[in-house]
Amino acid sequence: MAAILAGQMTGVSPAAILSGNSGGYDNIDMYSPVGAIMNIGSIAVSLLAFFLATLVVRYRSFGTYQSVTGKGFDEMKKFKIIIISVVAVILGLCSVAALFYFGVLHINNPSKKRYPVVGVDVSAYQGEIDWEVLSKQKIDFAYIKATEGSSHVDACFSYNWENASGTNLRIGAYHFFSFESAGETQAENFIDTVSPVDHMLPPVIDVEYYGRFGSSDNISVPDVISELRSLVDELTDAYGMKPVIYVSEETFNSIFNGNFDDCDIWYRSVYAKVPKDVEWKFWQFSNRHHVNNPLFFLFHGSVEC
Repeated sequence: MAAILAGQMTGVSPAAILSGNSGGYDNIDMYSPVGAIMNIGSIAVSLLAFFLATLVVRYRSFGTYQSVTGKGFDEMKKFKIIIISVVAVILGLCSVAALFYFGVLHINNPSKKRYPVVGVDVSAYQGEIDWEVLSKQKIDFAYIKATEGSSHVDACFSYNWENASGTNLRIGAYHFFSFESAGETQAENFIDTVSPVDHMLPPVIDVEYYGRFGSSDNISVPDVISELRSLVDELTDAYGMKPVIYVSEETFNSIFNGNFDDCDIWYRSVYAKVPKDVEWKFWQFSNRHHVNNPLFFLFHGSVEC
């Protein structure tokens, strides 16, 4: 998980999140606009190879035709123009696809004037981060992956938490929710790992489908809601503030909506704006932005300690 946040940040108020990815680029949804562009780019490369091969064959054919009849020069010239035009279009499509893939162009671009506060979201996938360098890159906060499920602790959490807390950044920790373990034991894992610090941001629970749990058809929704509620309540008691719940469109509709209205939403929507009927606090609006050290997630707004 990685993102840009936009909004205002007191405890937490409306924010938008720009999400980068964790170590390497996120898997791309091939049915999304960026996915479509990447598909077009792949097809374009194949077409380029085909037309180049055709050019060689036709060149030899025209050469033979011209040597025998004295004709074919004009046809060869026209064919070359067609090939050059097709190649230019293909290269253009590939260039656009590359600009989206490497984060030069972005589909979503929330107003920096409206959402001025910027932050990052990091985990072990980013490796060892120089927090002094990162804290000077015009960012105001950082969310750090702490735990996953009932037993996993992010390999870089201790290093990140200690070093980030020594900067001027506001920091918070997030937990990746598992569909395979109890909410109570997941809470114990997070609480045992994350020691409160001054001006700590609310804990975040990342709820998204993964692996063999790819949709609501692969889980018992009532059981998941029950375990997630247990986790929310345990973290609220431990830290004195409601956790924020990170959701995709799928987990918002199948798990969050109508069941956790007491929690703020961190909503992932990297190819379109958040639906108007969703009262979000954080918006992950891109997964292609990055800063010099980790790939990043931004928060825009005003920070009040």
